[in-house]
Amino acid sequence: MKKTGLIFIITGIIFTLITALNISFKTEEEVAEVGPFELTREEEHDLGLSPWYGAGAIFVGGVLFLVGRKK
Repeated sequence: MKKTGLIFIITGIIFTLITALNISFKTEEEVAEVGPFELTREEEHDLGLSPWYGAGAIFVGGVLFLVGRKK
Protein backbone atom coordinates (compact mmCIF):
# COMPACT_ATOMS: atom_id res chain seq x y z
CA MET A 1 0.00 0.00 0.00
CA LYS A 2 2.94 2.32 0.57
CA LYS A 3 3.93 2.18 -3.09
CA THR A 4 0.36 2.80 -4.24
CA GLY A 5 0.12 5.74 -1.84
CA LEU A 6 3.33 7.25 -3.17
CA ILE A 7 2.14 6.83 -6.76
CA PHE A 8 -1.11 8.63 -5.88
CA ILE A 9 0.78 11.44 -4.14
CA ILE A 10 3.19 11.96 -7.05
CA THR A 11 0.38 11.77 -9.61
CA GLY A 12 -1.68 14.24 -7.59
CA ILE A 13 1.20 16.73 -7.39
CA ILE A 14 1.81 16.50 -11.15
CA PHE A 15 -1.91 16.84 -11.89
CA THR A 16 -2.23 19.86 -9.61
CA LEU A 17 0.75 21.56 -11.28
CA ILE A 18 -0.61 20.87 -14.76
CA THR A 19 -4.02 22.33 -13.93
CA ALA A 20 -2.45 25.33 -12.18
CA LEU A 21 -0.48 26.19 -15.33
CA ASN A 22 -3.77 26.54 -17.26
CA ILE A 23 -2.54 24.63 -20.30
CA SER A 24 -4.44 25.20 -23.52
CA PHE A 25 -4.10 24.00 -27.08
CA LYS A 26 -5.19 25.25 -30.49
CA THR A 27 -6.98 23.44 -33.27
CA GLU A 28 -7.27 24.54 -36.87
CA GLU A 29 -10.31 23.63 -38.92
CA GLU A 30 -10.90 24.11 -42.64
CA VAL A 31 -14.16 26.01 -43.07
CA ALA A 32 -14.36 26.36 -46.84
CA GLU A 33 -12.31 25.90 -49.98
CA VAL A 34 -13.00 28.20 -52.91
CA GLY A 35 -10.78 27.51 -55.88
CA PRO A 36 -7.15 27.95 -54.81
CA PHE A 37 -8.16 29.67 -51.54
CA GLU A 38 -8.83 28.00 -48.21
CA LEU A 39 -10.65 29.51 -45.26
CA THR A 40 -9.57 28.13 -41.91
CA ARG A 41 -10.67 28.81 -38.36
CA GLU A 42 -8.39 28.54 -35.35
CA GLU A 43 -9.87 27.77 -31.93
CA GLU A 44 -8.19 27.75 -28.55
CA HIS A 45 -9.25 25.11 -26.02
CA ASP A 46 -8.53 24.86 -22.30
CA LEU A 47 -8.10 21.53 -20.56
CA GLY A 48 -10.84 22.58 -18.15
CA LEU A 49 -9.75 20.31 -15.32
CA SER A 50 -10.07 21.27 -11.68
CA PRO A 51 -7.01 21.23 -9.40
CA TRP A 52 -9.27 19.59 -6.80
CA TYR A 53 -8.76 16.26 -8.59
CA GLY A 54 -5.05 16.51 -7.88
CA ALA A 55 -5.70 17.50 -4.26
CA GLY A 56 -8.00 14.50 -3.90
CA ALA A 57 -5.33 12.18 -5.29
CA ILE A 58 -2.79 13.62 -2.84
CA PHE A 59 -5.22 13.05 0.05
CA VAL A 60 -6.01 9.46 -1.00
CA GLY A 61 -2.31 8.77 -1.47
CA GLY A 62 -1.56 10.12 2.00
CA VAL A 63 -4.22 7.90 3.55
CA LEU A 64 -2.95 4.84 1.68
CA PHE A 65 0.63 5.64 2.66
CA LEU A 66 -0.27 5.98 6.34
CA VAL A 67 -2.42 2.83 6.38
CA GLY A 68 0.37 0.87 4.68
CA ARG A 69 2.89 2.14 7.22
CA LYS A 70 0.93 0.93 10.25
CA LYS A 71 1.19 -2.74 9.31
